[in-house]
Amino acid sequence: MAPSAAAPVVDDCGGLVPDYVGLTSLDKPFVGTPKYPGGDRLLTITPLSTDGRVKVEAENGAADPRYAISHLVIRANSSGRGVISFSSYAGDGWSTDLKCPAGSTRVSQINGNIEIFNGVGAKLAVEFVVKR
Repeated sequence: MAPSAAAPVVDDCGGLVPDYVGLTSLDKPFVGTPKYPGGDRLLTITPLSTDGRVKVEAENGAADPRYAISHLVIRANSSGRGVISFSSYAGDGWSTDLKCPAGSTRVSQINGNIEIFNGVGAKLAVEFVVKR
């Protein structure tokens, strides 16, 4: 007997690209402050295209913004909740939790970790919360 087919995953929160960047037009950027050693700094994740390309810009001091442009990688579990990863200037960023308004799949908050340089050339991951 052949195994039965799995039921399709239904998007619940952050399981599809438009949940982050918009469907027919670009959505608002996510903005927040990672927990940098020595104080918080601005982090912005800006949608650049409806196919999932984003600009991840992290301040490394008031006059030293740094960014990376990449596509989101989305993984959705069987309940339809997404987990994302993306490139950052120092390496990678990834979500640990997503928030969507009740009845919507549009992501309004991303909690996660992002790799930064610690000022002496080494990378470390710091926590962040970004909202729109």
